Amino acid sequence: MFLFDEQYTYLKKNLDPVIMILQYKVKKKKIAKVKKSLEEFLDSIKKNEPGTTRYEVFQEKNEPTAFVHMMYFIDKNAQKIHSKSNHTKKWIKELQSVCKDGPTSLNLVPVRSKKVPTSIKKPVESNPSSE
Repeated sequence: MFLFDEQYTYLKKNLDPVIMILQYKVKKKKIAKVKKSLEEFLDSIKKNEPGTTRYEVFQEKNEPTAFVHMMYFIDKNAQKIHSKSNHTKKWIKELQSVCKDGPTSLNLVPVRSKKVPTSIKKPVESNPSSE
C-alpha cells in the first residue's frame, strides 16, 4: 500500500500512522539463515497484524550483509502490537545472535508523497545529426 497525497491526509487526520526503518548488518556466514528467518517472520506479520499496512525488507546490493526494513503501521497501537508480538520477539532474539552491526531504527514522518507513474517507458535514443 502506497500512501499518496489524499490517503496520507486522511490517515494523518484520523489515525496518525507510524513509519519506521530498521537497519542492521549480519555476519557473512549467517546471510542465508537470516533470509530464511525473514520469510517466516514476514508470513507471521501478514497473518497476525492487520494494522501493519506494509512491511518491506531490502538487502544492500553492494554489501550483502546489510539489510533494511521499512515498516508502515496504521497507528501507534498497531506498531505497539507488532513490537510486543511473539513472532517479533522471537525474530529479534534470532537477529541479535547473528548481527554484526545494529540493529538501529528510525521513526519517520512523511514530508510529502507523490504518486509515481505505474508504467515506465524506455527513453528514446536520439540520433546525432550527421554533418
